[in-house]
Amino acid sequence: LTMRTFHMGGVAEGADITQGLTRVEELFEARSPRTPATLSDIAGRVKITHQSGKAVVTIAAEEPGEDTYVLPPQYEVAVKKGQAVKERMVLARSLNDKSTIKATIAGTVSEITESAVKVRHELAQERVYELGGRESLLVKTGQFVEPGEALNVGHYNLQELLEKRGPYAVQSYIVHDVQHIYASQGQTINDKHLEIIVKKMFSKVRMIDAGDTKFLPGETADLGEVQYENERIIKEKVGRRKQGTYEQLLLGITRVALATDSWLAGASFQETIRVLVEAATTRRIDMLQGLKENVIIGRLIPTGEVYRKRYLSLPDDEEPSEPIEP
Repeated sequence: LTMRTFHMGGVAEGADITQGLTRVEELFEARSPRTPATLSDIAGRVKITHQSGKAVVTIAAEEPGEDTYVLPPQYEVAVKKGQAVKERMVLARSLNDKSTIKATIAGTVSEITESAVKVRHELAQERVYELGGRESLLVKTGQFVEPGEALNVGHYNLQELLEKRGPYAVQSYIVHDVQHIYASQGQTINDKHLEIIVKKMFSKVRMIDAGDTKFLPGETADLGEVQYENERIIKEKVGRRKQGTYEQLLLGITRVALATDSWLAGASFQETIRVLVEAATTRRIDMLQGLKENVIIGRLIPTGEVYRKRYLSLPDDEEPSEPIEP
């Protein structure tokens, strides 16, 4: 695909540019698409009308919905369960400054927890989308749509899809779209290769409430480390230990590669000076646990026999009795 794309000036098979290597790069770097599709905000029935050359798509929910407002650390709830709230009414206030969280839609407070406030809508919601006359619609009058479903032909904005439908829908979309592009060029790739890349794109999270973990609120951390810390807190059972809460991040492969724990591996990829200066000024230590950093300094990579000797202190023929922590 790379060879073909370069020889044909970035256009695959002489077709539109959305089918070539540029589209694969757009997906893996999690960029905003050139031709975005409009995604539905709510679930409901579709009604299509035409006004002055434009298609007006109205989506009406069949029953009142519910909004969840996530509370960051050091926020105090300003409402009670069952209380009626109006639009732009304060739901929670910060204890440190004048920041507030306000209701976007009027309704009734249905649930209050340590980390969130839920507001049940007063009325069934309605959303109106204006689309150009040349847009190809994917929906028709009377059809029921789910949140995050495309109304017109175009590429999904990955960040928007993540907000509306969650990580699994985005992961499936990336793998399916990349496979479609390679298949159009007669190339067959096993899904596992793309899934490894996609897994890395979803490997980072932002801490909302650190709880009793070692992380800081707002810090970008590795998903595996956060889950390991939360499991450790459950096992310890000392007093009322609190687990950390986080939100899933979607990063392009370049940003993920530079955000690796190993500064040697990061410096060998891109922005070498910035990575090395940052590592030096923050006194970072490279534990040499990955393959790339060991290759750079000429050590044996930690796999197979080397891994057993270095990390498990086992003879070559003896297998570990328990699963190894990542």
